[in-house]
Amino acid sequence: MTATLTSLSSFVTVNDNAASFGTVNIHGTANCSGNPFNITAAGNTPPGQKANLLVVFSSSAGATQNDTITIQLGPKSMADPQGPDAYGYYCFDNTDLNYAQRPTYAWVDINSIGTQLPITDTGADQDQSVDITLPFTFRYYGQDVIRLTVCSNGWLATNSNPSFTDFRNYPIPSPPGPNGMIAGFWDDLVTTSTGKVYSYYDQSNHRFIVAWSHMRNYSSSGVEEDFEIMLYDPAYTPTPSGDGEIIFQYNIVNENVGVYSDNKYSTVGIESPDQHDGIQVVYWNTYTDPAVAHLQTGRAYKFTTAFTYGTPPVLNMDVNISAINPPIVIPANGGSFQYNVNVHNLGTQPADGQIWNKVRDASNIYTQVFGPLGRVLPPAANPTRTVRQTIAGSISAGTLYFISYVGTYPNAVVDSSFFTITKSTMADGNPWIGESFVTGDFFDEYAVSTSTSIPTEYSLGQNYPNPFNPLTSISFNLPQAGLVKLTVFDVMGREVAQLVNGLREAGAHSITFDGSGLASGVYLYKFEAGDYTATNKMVLMK
Repeated sequence: MTATLTSLSSFVTVNDNAASFGTVNIHGTANCSGNPFNITAAGNTPPGQKANLLVVFSSSAGATQNDTITIQLGPKSMADPQGPDAYGYYCFDNTDLNYAQRPTYAWVDINSIGTQLPITDTGADQDQSVDITLPFTFRYYGQDVIRLTVCSNGWLATNSNPSFTDFRNYPIPSPPGPNGMIAGFWDDLVTTSTGKVYSYYDQSNHRFIVAWSHMRNYSSSGVEEDFEIMLYDPAYTPTPSGDGEIIFQYNIVNENVGVYSDNKYSTVGIESPDQHDGIQVVYWNTYTDPAVAHLQTGRAYKFTTAFTYGTPPVLNMDVNISAINPPIVIPANGGSFQYNVNVHNLGTQPADGQIWNKVRDASNIYTQVFGPLGRVLPPAANPTRTVRQTIAGSISAGTLYFISYVGTYPNAVVDSSFFTITKSTMADGNPWIGESFVTGDFFDEYAVSTSTSIPTEYSLGQNYPNPFNPLTSISFNLPQAGLVKLTVFDVMGREVAQLVNGLREAGAHSITFDGSGLASGVYLYKFEAGDYTATNKMVLMK
């Protein structure tokens, strides 16, 4: 018996992928201690990160068996986030100081500015739910959400069902409870004379807030809970999966109360619409993950698929863009348009940031069309440029949001700006455009340096995110202009996509690969430029 090992994690490198077990008798056991695998975890691996490894066992007679094993890279502590779950959500709290996604507790009191929802106590029927329409399309576990069910018992449901009012809380994930539950404080709550449920669209901050104000636990007179759930518009707060971010905040917490065993303690967390996946912060005063900061007054939790280890430098920058000669219509085969872009260093220190562009279609799918491009602006610098954006023919037809971001690529967004364009279903007779890019002076005088703007050697980067579903970005560097070919193959060596095949300028390039039509599994992407050839693995996980 022999075996080979493949890393499915960007944090793990396999140094020796072959192991042998010798002869294994029927009903016998064996190990590979005489010829083991050897792997290395990257130095920037977040503590407690779980890594998947693919092991292919082979017998001398030719039989094979594939197994995926999961290992944890280092111990977790309360300073680390929970997760990820199977889909890719993490839960960060306001004690996770070493992570860019750490939320800051900042209570938003919407009692006087929000809309009071028609949730009141009417005799014995004190468990109530209502349906509301969101002001933007929210994305949750890969599903678009335009309506929510809001329940008096401290939860939202993305699969709307206003007749469901469950007060009895259960662990996450499990079949009881609503589908697509977002549980801020799932317990038997009542409004009585002071408790109310409000909603508010905070348009300036691109978020929708639902607040349970001074709700009382059913079995404990005078004990109140005051908390809120904030859903962020994914058009302005992008994540690798395209899902919107969620923040829970707690102004008053009295969790350990109650007389009846079924409503003594709350459930807090998120659960997938199929109820098979999720992240549980707490259930019945039990915290099973060592990374969880316990529920208390002044606590904030953020649920996101974005992940950055290490606190990024503070950037005080903004970006504003505007279309020239709108409305802009791009032919089906691709085309270009001009726009004005302004970046501003609002601080008193040099700002070292990056700029990149994406488009978002009606299905909330984001496609990168330019960047990231690093620039260092002096204090108070406020330059404006006119540049031309070319859009590839592969971009979806329909109304698109064209969005510029500034921050630390890819997830730490400091500011963004957008306008709409239309991708037509009709071609204009010109050649097909296979790649999106920007031309013109893009603040060239603020480039970090010539040596960093133009790479000194060919290189192929690891795709990000990895694993991915269904979009990922592949980067490569060219020290000089030349013919480039970037091709994707399955593990059998069959070509499944040709991403680049033509002349490209010297510099750093990034191409988006869409695996929507492919099955889950390991794929290879091959980069050819000049005499240089490189191949990397990536994992599509649906």
